[in-house]
Amino acid sequence: MPRHAKKIRSYAELTEKMIALTQKVSGTALHQVGEIHSSAGNYPFFVLERPTAVSDKKRVCLSAGIHGDEPAGVEAVLFLIARFASVPAFFEKFDLCCFPCVNPFAYEFNLRENGKGKDLNREFNTRSPEDEIRLLKEAVSGKCFDLAYEFHEDCDAKGFYLYEVSREGHAIGEKIIEAIKTLCPVQDDEMIEEMPASNGVISASFSDPDFCDRLEEIGGWPQTIFFAKTGTPRCITAETPLNLEMAQRVNVHLRAFEKALSLL
Repeated sequence: MPRHAKKIRSYAELTEKMIALTQKVSGTALHQVGEIHSSAGNYPFFVLERPTAVSDKKRVCLSAGIHGDEPAGVEAVLFLIARFASVPAFFEKFDLCCFPCVNPFAYEFNLRENGKGKDLNREFNTRSPEDEIRLLKEAVSGKCFDLAYEFHEDCDAKGFYLYEVSREGHAIGEKIIEAIKTLCPVQDDEMIEEMPASNGVISASFSDPDFCDRLEEIGGWPQTIFFAKTGTPRCITAETPLNLEMAQRVNVHLRAFEKALSLL
């Protein structure tokens, strides 16, 4: 653990909130699938599931909190659970698998890395990944998804943007951007994170040599690449700017995610 790290949030309190919310929402279950051990203590690792009996359902994997200094995504999951109850007709079309806080240690200490100093979003193609990623991969093993979606934040961004890795004919990024334009600015630079972008969308393709070179440079697969490589046709990494208030960032995440769902 970094010498000067200071605990600023409580994962135990977050867990209590998630349990209380899921108990109130019919058809939603929170399962502990393992435990993360760190110098600051042990953390239960959860997957939130909301299966549906609808025959033509769409399967969705959502994750938040892989970087602990990006807290709005975790908060958005709490609001999302409440949305299950307020608009059930919309959500009953989706079979949802959600990891509400992938990096509990970092969430508490407001850090990017886990308790061992590892960036978990570079662990998805390692032979022996960190426990957080091992548990996530075990939980989704053998499952197929129509959409993999991640809540992220960017401390340097001036507006919302997203990464999209989609099969031909499955792109939805531009429509997601349109849906949030009235809620916050869009990062419309031609280059974002050293990658070409258009209207807030970084469209990545494995057929693009520059993109493949970029993957080599960062030193490990991010989560979105793992899902794309394992067959998910639409993979979105949504980034809210940290300079906005928490409530606004949460609202943007929810609007963007629900728009993505509506496009499946």
